[in-house]
Amino acid sequence: MLRSHISDRDLDQLVFTDRYRALLGSCGTLAGSAQQRPANGLVQLEVTERVEAFEAAADALDTRIGRWSRARSSSSLTPASTSRTT
Repeated sequence: MLRSHISDRDLDQLVFTDRYRALLGSCGTLAGSAQQRPANGLVQLEVTERVEAFEAAADALDTRIGRWSRARSSSSLTPASTSRTT
């Protein structure tokens, strides 16, 4: 879904973090009852941090869109050429 809108590099930064890869790689070994609580805590931390990263990325995008829109609207108000007729 996101791949058509976000570069692979940005998607890797936002989603496929080192912690994500470590958690994914250790799914089988963290399934025991003794490891369940720490594993759940790590997963919750990763989810929380990913949500924060997406929110920060969305805010940055909104800021850029706002700047671009203001720049575009102010440039359309500026006359292309100033000619004097006498």
